[in-house]
Amino acid sequence: MLEKTSGWGLAWACLACQPAQSPGPGTGTAPSASVTAVPVATSTSAGGAASAAPIASATPIASAVPAVSAAPAMSAAPIPPPRPSMQACAQTMFIPDCSEAFPEKVTCPAKFADVQVGAYCGLAGRTSAPSACRYAEGTCKCKQVGYCGGVAPTILQQMGMRWVCAAPRAPTDCPEQAAPGKHCSTAGQVCDYGSCGSATQCSCAAGKYQCMTRVMPTPP
Repeated sequence: MLEKTSGWGLAWACLACQPAQSPGPGTGTAPSASVTAVPVATSTSAGGAASAAPIASATPIASAVPAVSAAPAMSAAPIPPPRPSMQACAQTMFIPDCSEAFPEKVTCPAKFADVQVGAYCGLAGRTSAPSACRYAEGTCKCKQVGYCGGVAPTILQQMGMRWVCAAPRAPTDCPEQAAPGKHCSTAGQVCDYGSCGSATQCSCAAGKYQCMTRVMPTPP
């Protein structure tokens, strides 16, 4: 009984005297290990005493490295250039951006004094305007006006819409636009109309207008 117990004590002493093994060349650093002695009951003989043998367990130490996420940089949207005004487009050569300077819809001003006679109010093909704005002082329209000038008019000169006003029309006044064969009520009445490059004269005879148009020579 004594001999067996002494033999286990000698084996434990030899195990404790073993040097720690170092990693071979080129293998890197070995993970740290913690040695835990776990008693294991070993029976030597029936009814004999039990001895505890240590068991070495290696647990690698994990190092936590926080993950770094880089958020994409937000770039500011470019600021669009300001749109030109109608006044600027009227004084310079017409450019594509000028179409945005004119409104899509025009309404009648509140008062006759608010109407800017002769000023641009829209662009043909883009601006929707009322047929007439009626006031006690007269009737105004935002309409396209024919261009009478040089041989190379700009787009604005051809398509620009302006405010045009006329005094209230009396029953005996000439109509806004007479036409041949149109009914008239004042015998001998003569009405003159002009357009770019032509002049039209209409006279009332036998209850109907008779008109004659004269073409003007082309300006140099």
